[in-house]
Amino acid sequence: MESAGCSGDPGETQSSLNPPGRELAYLGMKHNVGTWDRVVRAIAGLAMLTCSVMAPLPVLVRGCVLGVPGAYLLLTAVIGSCVGYRVLGKSTCALEARR
Repeated sequence: MESAGCSGDPGETQSSLNPPGRELAYLGMKHNVGTWDRVVRAIAGLAMLTCSVMAPLPVLVRGCVLGVPGAYLLLTAVIGSCVGYRVLGKSTCALEARR
């Protein structure tokens, strides 16, 4: 069974930087973040962004420690592709080829 947003061709050659997945036409990247990973990233990203606004810390600390990582998590959840996963050759997409 495939996850939403993840697909792959079993005959496709696999690169260590490009796990099998669907091309993101607008970025030239492949999906490598599965459905549950995207849900967790979205929730964590929203929580971190909320804390970056409400935490009683200096603005620079809130922005660097909570805001930037929260925005990155939310962005990767929306796009479905993580640069860190790509560099490590990891994918959390459930693919037919992995069976």
